[in-house]
Amino acid sequence: SRPKGKWAPNWEGPYVVKEVLPHNSYRLIDAD
Repeated sequence: SRPKGKWAPNWEGPYVVKEVLPHNSYRLIDAD
């Protein structure tokens, strides 16, 4: 099983970080 946690990506890429939000959160957009 894959590790789950704050730093374990649980999305299918590719994504681009659109903006960085407070508390180390990121708003992503689909690179396609």
